[in-house]
Amino acid sequence: MLKRLSSLGLLVLLALSAFSLNFTDYAVYNDIENGLKAAVLLEKSVLMVFTLPNCSTCGRLKNEALSNPTVEALLREHCVVIVAEAEKDRYAKFPFSAYVNPSSQSFETVNYYELITKKLGSNAVPFTIFLNPGLEMIGSTQSYNGYESYESALKTFIRLNARNPKKVFKKITASEKELILDTLPYAQEIGWEEFKAAINNLDPLKVYILSKVKVEEVRAVLDPLPLLRADVLIQTK
Repeated sequence: MLKRLSSLGLLVLLALSAFSLNFTDYAVYNDIENGLKAAVLLEKSVLMVFTLPNCSTCGRLKNEALSNPTVEALLREHCVVIVAEAEKDRYAKFPFSAYVNPSSQSFETVNYYELITKKLGSNAVPFTIFLNPGLEMIGSTQSYNGYESYESALKTFIRLNARNPKKVFKKITASEKELILDTLPYAQEIGWEEFKAAINNLDPLKVYILSKVKVEEVRAVLDPLPLLRADVLIQTK
């Protein structure tokens, strides 16, 4: 009997682990450049978290807070989340507004370690920063002192700066489509007929990408709705 119970317990643990959430299921991991480009396309605020692989406090933040389903739903609804390891082998432009204005030449390309220490002024991880849709830094929180205080900081940021974000309906290019699909784990390319059949049950936390359909056709279906339930992008060229 004991052996049976042990086997049953193992099966339950395996089942639970199969459905457990990991922050990489929704966050952009270690790719600041493409994460910010995606945020610009979706006109969203950004939560950016700097960590290090061997940092125990960073591990707690990732496993306790960022892998919590309540936090996931809160963040996915309001912003693009980027988690970056503060090391020297990856690079991004600074100031981040260079991603809003691609023609701008007023930026430096720095590695993630220099980004956090020299440009953002933090010498410790984890370090969380908040960016508005213009990619301007509007707040930060240092370290991680437990789930409740971190969740409170996130809610304050969202209430003051990212509340009720609009859902976008816009045209994108083929390269922008690939960027979104390769960068955001919750982006989905969907066929036109399947999209129409699901129009009243769209997942508000997803980004839907359509192609091979005219903008006018999509607008004719979306316009009668009281509100746009999800972000909808249409590849037109």
